[in-house]
Amino acid sequence: MATTYHELGHASHFALGGDRCYPWNNNSFCDDRDDLQDEILKESWAKYIEHHLTRQWFPNYNGDRSQNMTFTQMNNTFENNGVEGKYTSLFFDLNDNNDQSNNNRSPDRPIDRVSGYTTAQMQNALKNVSTLQGLSNNLLNYYSNDTQDNLQDLIDSYNENLEPID
Repeated sequence: MATTYHELGHASHFALGGDRCYPWNNNSFCDDRDDLQDEILKESWAKYIEHHLTRQWFPNYNGDRSQNMTFTQMNNTFENNGVEGKYTSLFFDLNDNNDQSNNNRSPDRPIDRVSGYTTAQMQNALKNVSTLQGLSNNLLNYYSNDTQDNLQDLIDSYNENLEPID
């Protein structure tokens, strides 16, 4: 069931670009970036949706290994192209109130003092973006959030610590 929800997460993301998925659309589902930020957004969103929907039916579900991953683990999955390849905890970080970095005392984890973005807000912010900064800009432009002053720190921690390779 979790895999089905994961694939439905991809479908919901694709629908944001729909028939506009053509060279003039800069949606991460349609784009093909060398730095793999489009793939990070794509897979991290699907993983978040998988977890979110599966937990509605199975509250004890804990099959998501991308939540609370360190940057070392994320980078290893890029290099090994393993099961978790290109998955990050980005969308969990935007939603939950768990700062894995413990106020930046754990430097191998995202600086995550952001919380409270809803699934619908994050999905809407994915429209027409293929970069982490684009997602952040949309969240800031569309929504007011009590933790939005920390959003750039979160995005910067991803941009400075992820080392995706082709």
